[in-house]
Amino acid sequence: MNDKTVLEPLSTGDIIDRALKIYRQNFGAMLGIVAIPGLVTYSGSLLTLLGSSKMAMGGASTVNGGILIVLGYGIALLVGPLLNLLAIGGLSRTVADCVMLDQPIEFRQTLKMIQGRFGQLLAGQFLGMLIAGGLLMGLFMVAYFVLIFLFIILMMFKPTPGVIVSITIPLTLLLLAGMALGYCAVYARLVFIPCSIMIEGQTASTCISRSFTLGKGNTWKMLQIFLFDFAIAAAIVSALGIPLGIWGFFNGSFDDLANLPPWITIAYSTVDQLAKLLTVPIATIAYCLLYFDSRVRKEGYDVELIASRIGPPIPPPQPAWAPPQQVWGTPGMSTMPGMPMPNPWYPPGAYPTPHRRPPPPGSMLGL
Repeated sequence: MNDKTVLEPLSTGDIIDRALKIYRQNFGAMLGIVAIPGLVTYSGSLLTLLGSSKMAMGGASTVNGGILIVLGYGIALLVGPLLNLLAIGGLSRTVADCVMLDQPIEFRQTLKMIQGRFGQLLAGQFLGMLIAGGLLMGLFMVAYFVLIFLFIILMMFKPTPGVIVSITIPLTLLLLAGMALGYCAVYARLVFIPCSIMIEGQTASTCISRSFTLGKGNTWKMLQIFLFDFAIAAAIVSALGIPLGIWGFFNGSFDDLANLPPWITIAYSTVDQLAKLLTVPIATIAYCLLYFDSRVRKEGYDVELIASRIGPPIPPPQPAWAPPQQVWGTPGMSTMPGMPMPNPWYPPGAYPTPHRRPPPPGSMLGL
């Protein structure tokens, strides 16, 4: 095992530290992988901006501007995020190979992994998006109605404006904090969908329940990873955007905030995409490490790895009249004299594979 292998429960700090180490060692390959969906989304944003400028001209350019806006939004809000989900799925497997097998992350290998599980990965990610959207919408509606209910009760007592402000502001902040925790709870239960598909060989119909099982109890860790990712993105945007804003302010570019010059919008879109480009790999590695940490905590995966290195026990001697005992050979195959057959306890992509006796059906420890 290498020094990055997860063989013990990890704190959030350990997860982030190892994620940064892996990211630094494989920076070029990971940047190239996430650059494809990032450039697609960026091109959609530019098409939307170009369409808006054409519609502002009026006349015959209005129709062309509308077409460009629809095309740009379709690319930026549909095609780009879809490619980003596929890239995250491929990275989940290559990052797992890097963590568990000490293999470098390569662009070509990641594309190969995506092609091998394209259908299941696409279906699983799409189902995850639908479930997350429904849960988050329900969470938002509950918070909205709670806020309205509290406001109605407050108005029944006819308080002064100062009392209204002193009560509604803390309640609003409390609801926002609760919504943030709810978002992290939902995301924590769905973030392992690509890992379960690419690492365990789960299908789109089983990856949801598997992700829910492993993600339970990771809300606080997910919140901490979110905050770290947000801090890095905010630092990048501030480092590039604040000097740009100062230059534009002194050159009169912000006289009318409703009609900003096109170069301002393009520049800030570029800065935003660059920040996402640099932070998405860190989050992907952190989620993969969190996946192995959850398996260690919930399924004793570290014990399973150690047992796999020891090897299968020696079978006891059999009487002369007994049928030949099954001998376990190559991982993924069970061999009986003259009759090889596939081993159903080894789904494609399972860790670990070398020299391991399969567990009985229904075991919580094996894949």
